[in-house]
Amino acid sequence: MKVKTLLLIGLFLLPLFPLFASEDQIGLSIGSVGGTYKEPGLELSLGGAVLDMPYYYHIFDNQMILGAQYSSFSLIGNSTVYLADSTGFLWPVSLQLDYNQVILSLVAGYSFDIPSWEAKIQPVVLIGSGSATLTVTASLLSFSESESYSGTAGMIGFEVPIYWYNEGKAFYQGVKLGAYSSGTNLAFTDGSTGKIRVNSSLSYSLGWKF
Repeated sequence: MKVKTLLLIGLFLLPLFPLFASEDQIGLSIGSVGGTYKEPGLELSLGGAVLDMPYYYHIFDNQMILGAQYSSFSLIGNSTVYLADSTGFLWPVSLQLDYNQVILSLVAGYSFDIPSWEAKIQPVVLIGSGSATLTVTASLLSFSESESYSGTAGMIGFEVPIYWYNEGKAFYQGVKLGAYSSGTNLAFTDGSTGKIRVNSSLSYSLGWKF
C-alpha cells in the first residue's frame, strides 16, 4: 500500500516538473534480463527480455533526476524433474515456467556529464509496483498440462544508463545496466510456495531530450 501511495503522489507531481526545467528526457529501452525461480527442492535460472516503454526523466538545474518508468519483463525457464509412480519407477517430467510482470516505477538519481565523451552517466534508484503472471507447463511424453497464477509484483532496483549524444541534437542512444533486489512470492493451490526474482538486465536505449 505504501508503494502504491508513493507512486500515485509521484505521478500526480510529474506534470509540474517542466516548470523547473533544465532538461527532460523521454525514450525506450529494450534488452535482456535474467532471474531465478525458487521453491523447496527446486531452483531454476530464468532468462528473457525487458522493455521500458516509455521512461521519462526530468533533470533539474542541480542535476538531480526525478521521473517514471513503465517496464515489462518476460522470462522463461526450463527444467526436468523425476516423479515416481506407484511402482517406484521414475518418470522424467519437463517443466516450463513462463513469467511476465508489468511494473510502474518512480525514478530518482543524479546525472553526471562527461563532455569529453559527449556522454551522460545517470545512476537511478527505482521503486515500483505492478502485476505478475506465471504459467507452469508440465509435459510427460505426449501429454502436457498447464496452470496459471497471477498476483501483484513489487520492485526495488538500481539502474545505470550511459547515454551518448551530439551537442545541439535532440536524439541520443546508449546502454543501461540494471540490478534488482525484490521478487514476487507465489502461493500454489497445493499449499506450496515459490519465489521469482528478477536479478539483472542489460538494455539498449534510444531517446529524445528537450
